Amino acid sequence: MASCSNLTVNVSGCVWSSLFLDHASSMGDQEGFLFGEIRRQTNEDISDSQITRKTEQISVNIFSHYACDEPFSFYDRKGHTDQVKLLSMLKDNYKHTIGWYRFRRNTLLEPSMRESTLHRELLKLFHVDTPDLFLLGLFTSGMAWNQATHFFNHQLLTLGDRGLTPLGVNIINLGDTSHSEYRETVSAGTVATVTGTYSGILNNFRDRTADSLNGVRVIREISDTVYSKMQTLKNKLGASEKMLQAEIEQVRELQREKKEP
Repeated sequence: MASCSNLTVNVSGCVWSSLFLDHASSMGDQEGFLFGEIRRQTNEDISDSQITRKTEQISVNIFSHYACDEPFSFYDRKGHTDQVKLLSMLKDNYKHTIGWYRFRRNTLLEPSMRESTLHRELLKLFHVDTPDLFLLGLFTSGMAWNQATHFFNHQLLTLGDRGLTPLGVNIINLGDTSHSEYRETVSAGTVATVTGTYSGILNNFRDRTADSLNGVRVIREISDTVYSKMQTLKNKLGASEKMLQAEIEQVRELQREKKEP
């Protein structure tokens, strides 16, 4: 079992902000799943007396998240999960799930009895051998007394010997990078290099990157390909946001018509 001293949780700033944007846009409570991977790095320290001490550094890297359509979409009010609904919801992301989260406004960041039960149910369903590496994220939001400022708060927890215990989260690319990422010997990578669009682009150029004579040209081609793919995804996202906004307006209009006498 990993201790808090050698366990870090990493997430990129864009994924973290996207998660909070989903929360802010939701009509009510929200829940979903966190996708990523677990990396282990063994370090060796040799003292003056030639004594070798090995330490294992474990990092839980969050790549993305998935928000469920509504609460109780994969479990009942007692916290018992429905495996069929869960598998149909997550599909291929099932094997990349490293945790789940709950968002509820104006509440304390303490797990409820149902959330604790559900967390243990998910540990069994995902066949998690190391429960201290499976995350439970609790998120909340509120407003200042004059309603001029919105604030968000969070708590990441894992199940240990003493129950659910909190963990810190390391937000990559936020902060002083001169003393962090660029000087680290081990990457705190928060981008999936095995699956996804990014890995697909790299695989297309993998055979050519070994050619040092054309290295600069290959890097430029990779950059152009990534940029082109991002533009395509941006256009798709824009179209999807317009459709979503139109549907939201329709729902609001139907709600207004329902309230009218």
